Amino acid sequence: MKAVKRLSSVVFAVVLVLAMTVTAFAANNDDAIKKHSYKAYQIFAGTVVENNGKKSLSNITWGDGIASTTFLSELKRDRDGLFLDGDTHIFAECSTADDVAKVLNNYEDNAKIVKAFAKVAKDYVTTYKTVTQDTTIDNGYYLFVDNTSINTPFVKAVTDGKVDINVKVEVPQAEKKVYEDSYEDTNYQSTTIGKADEATNEVSGFYYGEGYNDVADYSVGDTVTFRLYGTVAADFDDYKYYYYAFNDTLSKGLTYIDTVKVTLYKYDGSVYNPGKEIKNFFTVTTGANNTVKFECKNLKAINDQVGAGTVNKDSIIVVEYQAKLNKDAAIATDGNLNEVQLVYSNNPTYNQEGEPDDDNKGETPKDSVVVLTYELDVNKYDSTSGTSSPVALAGAEFVIQDKNSNKYYNSEKGWLTGQENAEKFVTNSNGELFVKGIEDGTYYLIETKAPNGYKIIDDKIEVTLTARILPDNKNDDCQNWTPDKEAIESFAVSVSAKDNAASIANTGSKESPKGVINVFNTKAYDLPGTGGMGTTLIYIAGSILVAGAVLMFIIRRVKR
Repeated sequence: MKAVKRLSSVVFAVVLVLAMTVTAFAANNDDAIKKHSYKAYQIFAGTVVENNGKKSLSNITWGDGIASTTFLSELKRDRDGLFLDGDTHIFAECSTADDVAKVLNNYEDNAKIVKAFAKVAKDYVTTYKTVTQDTTIDNGYYLFVDNTSINTPFVKAVTDGKVDINVKVEVPQAEKKVYEDSYEDTNYQSTTIGKADEATNEVSGFYYGEGYNDVADYSVGDTVTFRLYGTVAADFDDYKYYYYAFNDTLSKGLTYIDTVKVTLYKYDGSVYNPGKEIKNFFTVTTGANNTVKFECKNLKAINDQVGAGTVNKDSIIVVEYQAKLNKDAAIATDGNLNEVQLVYSNNPTYNQEGEPDDDNKGETPKDSVVVLTYELDVNKYDSTSGTSSPVALAGAEFVIQDKNSNKYYNSEKGWLTGQENAEKFVTNSNGELFVKGIEDGTYYLIETKAPNGYKIIDDKIEVTLTARILPDNKNDDCQNWTPDKEAIESFAVSVSAKDNAASIANTGSKESPKGVINVFNTKAYDLPGTGGMGTTLIYIAGSILVAGAVLMFIIRRVKR
């Protein structure tokens, strides 16, 4: 009887799933494990023996999930030198499954040789059984391949007649944040990104940055800054080639402008510090449906060119880019949704030099942020027409000035200095004008041209849009918003004007963030006057005198 004592319980797991540290964004719970399904390939079959309470496999034979002849030949040949222990080819003299198991018995869990064994076995597996946690299965030694692309393939013994996959689910994750200037005095510390302490599970040392969260509001024409945060696989060192790309999708209300920078953050044991600028390793591609891809086809190339260890399992990669809020921006409580998904290599046994195919890539869940903008509508009326049937006035022209910055609104170019650069809003035949796409703030509505026959409003009309986004800027909801949650807690418009020149028609609401005000003009009357023909007679007399003088000049010339 040849007992293989280490083919028991949990053995031979690839380093990804048994890494000792908790990586950024790691989803690490029993529910996640139970949801995953695996292809289970039986490499060895055998009988179970128990010694001092520990179960092991004995009487090892080849399982039904491996092409045993070619697999054994590859182990013996060892073309890539994966199974060298010193100068010895450890499988060179093996002729049976039991011989191979006896060799493996000499190595500890997660040893380099064991990981290489799993790597080679994947190329020779045949039939499999789809299993999840606690599935009944024949005892044996299996290669498990995760159907959900979460874990690297790993080997494990089954000695209790059922699958017991007690592994950590540790994969790269991505988050997206948007800059909001009203939050710029708040330095958010992440609760889900960074390096977690295994004892306390607390994350320390990494900050999204002042003002960066999940919700922001802007005016049409403004430049909006986004950041994408991505982590790296725990088994990054096991890859020869590592594909890494942020697939970002902007709403139609946003137009991509430029990538500002791509920064690598490194963990020094207690905090994350900004390291190398690695923008030159990424290509940016814009596509249909307002997509933008930030792609590094081989993240390992950074280590090759910059230095070993530049990127490692604890790294965080931050892409910062800008987009313009355009005239297609939605004026609604659900705003302008934006999302990102990280695509990455998930199989270190993939040996080809070049971009891996889809079967060797994983995708993170999508993470979303929202950009909000609001609307101000104006109804222009004759001030004397009454409220029951007001007379609408067409042709009135207005510009909008920000009270705080003194800049003027232009939906093409944003907020500009100088009234001559302001966009003119003109009331239509119904006396209406619509300012679609301004953010929370206080503004001056300035009339630059009155309707025909009416006096211009000399004083500025002060209008305030008050939007409360999320419950509180110190509340963690700002960092954990999802599209099923409300982004606006409240919305209202208020107005202040001299001589009752304006009033509120509809204050708006969080469900419909549009404020409507009424603005009134007074007629410019052409009053009658009195007076005689005195001035006219003077003009006539003057003309006669001039004509006489000319006539006398001509007569004198003729007499000469």
